[in-house]
Amino acid sequence: MEIPSAEIPRDKEWTRIDTTPPVRGRYNHKNAYGKQEVHNIYAKTREECEEKLAVMIAQVKADIKAEKKLLKAMKELSPNMFKN
Repeated sequence: MEIPSAEIPRDKEWTRIDTTPPVRGRYNHKNAYGKQEVHNIYAKTREECEEKLAVMIAQVKADIKAEKKLLKAMKELSPNMFKN
């Protein structure tokens, strides 16, 4: 999904591929703590970039899921530590 720079939603997860050499893929998302993160992938071709981006997105989502699970377990063990 490619979004022009002026239309990038700042509170949403998004991807973008810039086609000028070297091809760069970007993945923007919120991490397990609610902070914005950006990951970049560089490749020689758009197809290679899309493949690498798909693998990287799956890995990042798995990492976030594991981190959220860990945070939940920590909150259950010591609820006073995580009061808002």
